[in-house]
Parts: sequence; structure tokens; C-alpha cells
Amino acid sequence: MSSHVMRNLRWGFCGCLTLAALAALSACTGGSAKPELEAGQTPIKATPSEVTELQISKNDPTHGDHWTASFAREKGLWTIRSAPDGKVLLDDRANTPLLDHLLDSLNSLEIKKEALHGPLTSFGLDNPRFAVRGRTNAGGFEARFGDLGGAEGYTLFPGLSEKVFVSEGSIFRVMSAVVDFETLRKRDFSLAPADDTDEIEVSLGAKSIYYQRDGAQWSDRKHHKVKDNVNSFLNSVTSAEIQRFVDDEAENDALVKKLNTDSTYSVLLKDRHGNPT
Repeated sequence: MSSHVMRNLRWGFCGCLTLAALAALSACTGGSAKPELEAGQTPIKATPSEVTELQISKNDPTHGDHWTASFAREKGLWTIRSAPDGKVLLDDRANTPLLDHLLDSLNSLEIKKEALHGPLTSFGLDNPRFAVRGRTNAGGFEARFGDLGGAEGYTLFPGLSEKVFVSEGSIFRVMSAVVDFETLRKRDFSLAPADDTDEIEVSLGAKSIYYQRDGAQWSDRKHHKVKDNVNSFLNSVTSAEIQRFVDDEAENDALVKKLNTDSTYSVLLKDRHGNPT
């Protein structure tokens, strides 16, 4: 055999060894496969303030509550991007404290153990009782919840594992507080708490009463101290809750027309910059 042929054989043999070694190394390191979830882990890592998009689904066969809604964060506050059944909302403000509380509790959701093997229907996960999907600048996350029991329930984490787990955490209590979609809407009138209000004007027709903060007390336009219990009044206004949302445009227009009369009180609140709250 010529030396040229021998060299080709040696290079071919060495090349096979090199490829085999690389394949073995890849098998040992597992390539880019994600590590499997296990007991004690908290699968969702998303700081509430970093979540920019959110979708929540609920499927309650007991009470017939079935819906999906999506939300977007704008300047730190959540707004409703799409309501159940494509309903058009005249007020798209969402319950930011509750949504952030839900996300915060999702971060502390901990895997307790792997569930026994079985079809998703046996865990209530074929059509999840509750599902949360979110997105941050780093990527997305999702958690699906099946049959619940107290502070724990069956969970599935798509994209992280195909296994069903029994998980525990405060999110199960938070989910029980989401009675229906309306719970996720902003129910108070004011955009700011009472402490951030520096001016109050109450009007009835052409008459009006004005209050402004003067240090730790309230005064009128001429900075004369007032005896009225302004703090009590202000707290009652900023803590008042909406009892029913009117999303029908015709009904809303009729109510606005009725309210825009001289026999209706109006309350205007302003912050320290003079902006309405």
C-alpha cells in the first residue's frame, strides 16, 4: 500500500474518532436540553414590574364561569387589551394591585411533588381551571392550574416540563379571589390615593367649595383654615368603589346626560402639580 493511501486512511480514522468524541461529549453534557423541574423549585421567575403583557383564562365548570382576557402594562399600570368574548369596554382600566399581587404570588409558587401519571383530564388540566401567561423582555412564561384543594393543586408549566406537578403557594388563595372577570377591573374612581391629593373642588351648579393643603391642614382659596373634616371626605371619595360598569354606549350616554345637570354634585381632585387625579 502506498504512503499516500496510508495517510488518507490515518486521517479518515482520526476524523471518525474526533466526530465520535464530539458526539459523546454532547451526550454527556445533554446539549442545550433544559433541566427537568423537581420538588422544591419555583418555576416562574418574573418580577411583576417586568411583566409587560398578561393573559388570564378561567374555566369554572361549577359556576359556568368561562373567559379569557389579556392585559398590557402602560406607565406602570395595567390596562385591559381584550375582554371576554370580544366585548368593547368603555373603561379599560384594570385592577393593577390585584394583577401584580397575582404575579407576585406566582413567583413564589413551589413544586411539592410530581403527580401520579394519568391523562390531563384526571387532573382537570385538559381545559385548565385557571391559566396565566405572561411576557417580559426576557421571554414568556405560562402556568396552568387544574383541580385545586386549599393551598395546593395540580399544575402544568408548558415550555418547562410536560409533567404534571402538585404545587403549593398563596396564588391559590389569590385565584379564589378572582370571582369573575369584573374582579380584574379597576373599581375605584381616583387614580391616586388620598395622600397624593392637594386640591379639592366640590361643585353644584354655579356654586363651589374649594380646599387646598396648607402643610398639615386644609384651607380655602384665601388660605384661611377650614373647620370641615376634609380628610374624612377625601378618604370616602378616593375609597369609593364602582358597583356596576356600564359598557353599553347608549345607556352610558343617557346616564351622562342625566348627570350633566345643575342638580348634580361634581368633585374634582388635583395633585400637587395641579393635575386631576
